[in-house]
Amino acid sequence: MTPEESFRTEPTFLGKPLQPFSFLRQTAAQELGLKFYRLNDADLFWMERPRDDGSGEMDRIQMYNGIIRDAAIVMWVCTQPDREVMRARRKPDEYESKIDAFGDLHDIKVGGAGFEDATTALLSIMAATIDSQGKPEVKNEEGGDSTPKL
Repeated sequence: MTPEESFRTEPTFLGKPLQPFSFLRQTAAQELGLKFYRLNDADLFWMERPRDDGSGEMDRIQMYNGIIRDAAIVMWVCTQPDREVMRARRKPDEYESKIDAFGDLHDIKVGGAGFEDATTALLSIMAATIDSQGKPEVKNEEGGDSTPKL
């Protein structure tokens, strides 16, 4: 499956379906420090990764500084019950260590077992929000579009 194809399927994390990225979860993620919607050109960079099909070919994907933390935040809010997400939204400082522990538990770090699964799910969820009618448009200093290309 190509990265583009994976962005158009229902997101899962470690084989389990995620809760919808609802208003509650979006606003909680923002309060917890989600960076995705505040990206600028300086945050973006390209990297290559081997394709999963064994062809030896590489896919070039766009990444951004802060994607690891964003992945942990969004995976956490999408795996928790509503009541817990509501608490996190009201008192985000009290949940920073829970997000860190979640990231450690699921090995969401570069080279970690959960990194690719978490970032693929994150980008799938973000692609769905960008494709909606409420699409945020990010302008760089020169007036060009800085919205990440998924």
